This record gives sequence, C-alpha cells and structure tokens, in this order.
Amino acid sequence: LFVDLQVIFTVLTVIVLIWYLFDKSAWHFLQIILGITMIIIGYNNKIIYNRPKFAWVYYITGAVLIIFDILLLLGV
Repeated sequence: LFVDLQVIFTVLTVIVLIWYLFDKSAWHFLQIILGITMIIIGYNNKIIYNRPKFAWVYYITGAVLIIFDILLLLGV
C-alpha cells in the first residue's frame, strides 16, 4: 500500500512542480505535497527497505517542509 502511495505522491509532486513553474501561486501546495511524499518515503525506507537510520532524514525533511508552509500560510 505505501509503495503505491509513494508512486502516487511522487507523480503528484512532479505535476505540481510543473504547475509551479507556470504559476507561482502553487508554492504552498507544492510544499505540502512534497512534505507528505518525504514522510511516505521515510516510512518505506524504515519498513520495506530496512534502512531505519536514513528514514529519519526523510521524516525530518518532510516535517520541516510542512511546518514551514503552515507558518508561511499563517503569516509568521
């Protein structure tokens, strides 16, 4: 299930990245999708690929992207 989610969110990230190249207002949506993708990749690294130490890099990067975007949306 999570490998399928990783593929779906990776494709969504590429689509939103192309959308962002033409319309700069898609920045927040790109950060949220990319953050979720990174968290799913981290989970897959930990559970499926048995690389639990490197999974934390993806978890932290995804969480920082999402938190940064929420703070930008709040105007902080």
